[in-house]
Amino acid sequence: MINELLKIYIDGFYEDGEEYAKYFCKTNEDYAVTYPSKNPKSAGYVIPKKLSNGSYCAYFSAIATLRQERGKGYASALIKKMLCKTSSLGYPFAVLSPFNSDFYKQFGFFTTQYYKKTILNGNDDAKVLPIEDLDVLSIQALFNPNALRLAFDEEYLLKLRKETAVYGALPVKIVKNGEICGYCIKENSSISRVVQKDSAVTENRDFSGFITKLASNKGEAFIQLRVISIKEFVKFLKPNYSFRITVNVVDSLIKDNSGNWEFSSNGREIFASKTEGKADFEVNVADLVKVFEEKKLIKPFLTQFIDEY
Repeated sequence: MINELLKIYIDGFYEDGEEYAKYFCKTNEDYAVTYPSKNPKSAGYVIPKKLSNGSYCAYFSAIATLRQERGKGYASALIKKMLCKTSSLGYPFAVLSPFNSDFYKQFGFFTTQYYKKTILNGNDDAKVLPIEDLDVLSIQALFNPNALRLAFDEEYLLKLRKETAVYGALPVKIVKNGEICGYCIKENSSISRVVQKDSAVTENRDFSGFITKLASNKGEAFIQLRVISIKEFVKFLKPNYSFRITVNVVDSLIKDNSGNWEFSSNGREIFASKTEGKADFEVNVADLVKVFEEKKLIKPFLTQFIDEY
């Protein structure tokens, strides 16, 4: 299996280099999904990721098809297979960082984060230093407390150091006036996975001329999310008030999601259960969060995932 995974990864992500391909495929072999099962042409990974509240989601990673086999439907079949596996494992949702966001929309994914590319310039006010174990709490404080995100803890930092060392990158902190005000990965002429206080990072001379991805309300899709289990996913939404509503949800790929659902809230949590009651309206599963926001049933759904392979 590992040789087949390597072949697909190296062909699909040739710019990453063979050394990182070997590291990634070997590390994540147990999470691999291939299509077809024999003599696979496409491969991807359903990797468990710990969230900041201790729950887990599925991260769809390194989805690739052999270049000479593209356009034949292998990737579509693979995504459906990955969704089926994710559902059988009981994950509430899946996330990915898309190369082509339009492609994933057909499978029920919707964009929760955008990014814009910018050039970082600055002065002498900040220093770039390697991250230490004691910095974890300070970096956690950089995240929006209301956002759905991955856990940034000692375990994550350990894995991050191992991963970045393989491709010559470095996790760094940005310190200004004695305070950690930013965190990112520094690699060649780019910076990724940025979490920062407003404007603090852009005032750093060490990053002058570097290109980075910064969060934006519009632009290119950075993170997309797919609801896997409606019953479990609504636990991550925050209601504006108590309510009870019945919705007919349409999901052509995960049949358990389709049907009439009663959503109820006590003002603190949201609960979902199947019902025979008449629906107040119908919605595609990809638009569920958007419609709930438009109807003011929930607070804005914020995510703050950082760039992952």
